[in-house]
Amino acid sequence: MLHGDSWAKTYLLIDEESKQAILIDSVFGRHEYDLSVIQARGATLQHAIATHTHADHVTACFDLREKTGCEYVMWKDTVSLGISKFVDEDDVLMLGKTPLKFHFSPGHTNDSMIIEIPGHILTGDFLFNGEGGVGRDDLPSGRPKIHFEALSVLNRFDDEVKTSCDMVCMGMSCNSVLKCCTTCL
Repeated sequence: MLHGDSWAKTYLLIDEESKQAILIDSVFGRHEYDLSVIQARGATLQHAIATHTHADHVTACFDLREKTGCEYVMWKDTVSLGISKFVDEDDVLMLGKTPLKFHFSPGHTNDSMIIEIPGHILTGDFLFNGEGGVGRDDLPSGRPKIHFEALSVLNRFDDEVKTSCDMVCMGMSCNSVLKCCTTCL
């Protein structure tokens, strides 16, 4: 995780063998630092992924694509400029030999998705760790009923899967296990 002192979390995944990198939910204004970390590790940015359209900050994905030529990845129905790759439920992106799978999880926004890596999920603002609950549904494109119904997507994952969110609530760490995150829902 980059920017651990911030309310908005960015995740960096690097395959040590291939030196491929993926940035998830990079924030505009901090992305130069993100790129410097990737460069310092001798890696190359392959994908910049946004888990959803953010209402509280500007994504850096478009700028990262412009600067590095990486793919800007979002959910298939996202309406935004500069997206170069859309993903759906059956799609898999590879980071070296590690598969990344995508799960549609609407509600907080109409394009929210969960990213699954073996043994780990990154939930964006769909689910917060601890007693934080879920992302706000009162923002543009938020739909509380759809968000509640979409919580069933969590049944696809083992209760012990490591769970990382884009926001940290109630003093919890950003990496918890799923059963801890869903106790209050």
